[in-house]
Amino acid sequence: MFSLLQVINGRLQKEVSGSFAFATNMPPVDGVGATGGFEFQLQNRTGQPMEVLMNNTQALIAAARDRPELQRVSTTFTPATEQMGIRLDRDLAQALDVDVSEACGSLSAHLGGLYVNDFILGADQYRVYVQAEASQRRQPADIGSFFVSARSGELVQLQNVIDTEPFIAPSTITSDNVYEAVKIQGV
Repeated sequence: MFSLLQVINGRLQKEVSGSFAFATNMPPVDGVGATGGFEFQLQNRTGQPMEVLMNNTQALIAAARDRPELQRVSTTFTPATEQMGIRLDRDLAQALDVDVSEACGSLSAHLGGLYVNDFILGADQYRVYVQAEASQRRQPADIGSFFVSARSGELVQLQNVIDTEPFIAPSTITSDNVYEAVKIQGV
């Protein structure tokens, strides 16, 4: 097999110009490449808390790093990302005559942005989005400067109908075969 690869690689070097091309063996184990390292998913099959999955991930990576045949074993999973939870008080919104979907839409538009329409100016077409300026949406307290229209037309500060609470959690939780999982890679 190796002599065949040498012949193919020799021809590729001579006949293919302007790029780098080479042939390799098929990987001996599916998912473990012959040239690109490996990756696998550590699954949480017992439904343990995320903390247990992360501890197991770190222990597995530490054990793998002690093996000389494995190199650069790591994960890009980040278990502790600062986030902000926002809870809308539906009863208070109703008491203030604020439609819940309007409050959510206003919050979404201010913090994340909302497509409005397209318009043509000269020969160019432009797309219009609304969003609060970055400087006006950096801190949780900035939500106090956002307003929503009540059914009566009166403006109500969003801070009157929502509560914010910081929490620490993974920014993204992946799944593999319906289980929470952490991708581990190495060479």
